[in-house]
Amino acid sequence: MIEQALGNIDQARKFIDEAVEKYPQSLGLWRMSIRLESEENNDLPKARALLERAFKACGERARLMIADADLDMKEERYTKARTTLQEARDRFPDSEEVWLESIRLERLAKNEKIAAFLCASGLQRHQKSGRLWAEAIFAEPVHGRKKKSMEAFTVCDQDETVVVAIACVFMAELKVEKARKWFSRGTCLLYTSPSPRDRQKSRMPSSACKKKKKKKK
Repeated sequence: MIEQALGNIDQARKFIDEAVEKYPQSLGLWRMSIRLESEENNDLPKARALLERAFKACGERARLMIADADLDMKEERYTKARTTLQEARDRFPDSEEVWLESIRLERLAKNEKIAAFLCASGLQRHQKSGRLWAEAIFAEPVHGRKKKSMEAFTVCDQDETVVVAIACVFMAELKVEKARKWFSRGTCLLYTSPSPRDRQKSRMPSSACKKKKKKKK
């Protein structure tokens, strides 16, 4: 939102509150409201109160369960978040977002083996998910990322998230020219896709684009 981007949090909250009152079954509006309180104001109790209202208005929905787990992760209540996401995977196994959030939870909790297992399981259901393939690339040990990158590119050669993930692999190896070519390719894919505004925001794995430290001579 413009007001939020400009730092006018009170005005942004007023607009969202009015919108929620008018469209109480809009998941997007509820999530915006919850995110505003949890991220901009760091008011987790208020965010949880809004989440309870959202559940009452919209019922058990995948995106609300993700929001619930996200609030737990902010408080480092990983066990509770894990339970919520496990339930979400059982109830909404075809939700790509649920699988992505589950993987990110395990990464945050430093459970890389579980994250890798979830990547593989998610890809069985969403074989052409660029975002899941990007997560799978960075679930690999460093020496295995090039092979996984090529595997991902074979399946999703027109997905900008995969292409940017490959660029990040090269960037981490300090191969700047190769990384630049892949970043350029990803940018072209993003802006030549049929309707980029309709595509969900891509979030790269937290381990992406971390450069290797140069060894001291």
